[in-house]
Amino acid sequence: DIPVIDPFQFLREFNEGQRTQITCTVSSGDLPITINWLKNGGHLQHDQNIETKMTTSFSKVLSFMKIQEHHAGSYTCEATNIVGSANHSSTLKVKIRPKWISEPQDQSVLLGSSVMLECSAQGFPQPFITWMTSTGTTQVMQNFNPIHMDGIHKSQSSNGSLIIHSAMRSDAGWYQCKADNSVGEPLQKVVQMIVNAPAKIETKSATKTIHIGKTMILTCEASGDSPLSVEWLRHHSPLITGKRISVSSNGFGDTVRAVLEIRSMNAHDDGQYTCRAANRHGQHSQVFTVSVLEPPTAPQNVATHDITSRTATISWNLSHPTSVTIQYK
Repeated sequence: DIPVIDPFQFLREFNEGQRTQITCTVSSGDLPITINWLKNGGHLQHDQNIETKMTTSFSKVLSFMKIQEHHAGSYTCEATNIVGSANHSSTLKVKIRPKWISEPQDQSVLLGSSVMLECSAQGFPQPFITWMTSTGTTQVMQNFNPIHMDGIHKSQSSNGSLIIHSAMRSDAGWYQCKADNSVGEPLQKVVQMIVNAPAKIETKSATKTIHIGKTMILTCEASGDSPLSVEWLRHHSPLITGKRISVSSNGFGDTVRAVLEIRSMNAHDDGQYTCRAANRHGQHSQVFTVSVLEPPTAPQNVATHDITSRTATISWNLSHPTSVTIQYK
């Protein structure tokens, strides 16, 4: 008769360092019977912590003196005699404490941009990844609170990493990633995220109309991380200050206000003025258009043509283009 193997199985999951053994018993079949142990369908490799031993002519034991991570797998008993062969398998599951796949690292992100804080781990059972945060200036553990994953501003990827969309200043702080599968101590790390604010002009672009000879004032307010510089330009070059033109600036917090003042406005002051803000994270510009109003000049080369008893044609030249309204009296 061909061999018949009594069913066997590893009865539980094991921690690293534990011991166990399993016996393959051939309950029927003609003798002699050759019994071999296989792992994952291949020959069982030599291992100082694994031992196989024939206990009778129809049984063979597989012993693990010190279970390790690499011992996990499917073990097959194969019994063969002159008539045929049979086999039976069981899976050894080894509990493995978490190990980093992607360890969290400190990150920096521009205000309004998205960022991913990497955190993924492996182990058996698969570790569960949780995130906590503290927005304080120090990483005091009692100040950490669970992160609400709303799927819009903050979300968690399938591997456990944290994704922050459109980062805000309030997102800056300390973040703790913890990987836990109840095998040994949890794996955890605290990292810092810095939110950098590039230069941004808060004042909207505008068109300003001013009468000739008057004083014009343009105000430009910008925000961003310090040091933050704000300057006024015309024709792509910084404005040259002097008796008529002055620029003053003052800062408070992360905001700088630059004021351009031009006294005794004249026709040459008509045009575009650019406010440019810059810091180490970027620059931003805004254009202001200035129209100078001046009294119209008298018509030139006035002439009368085609005079009749009832009509006459009058012509003249304008000294330069103007947007004033022409009236006839």
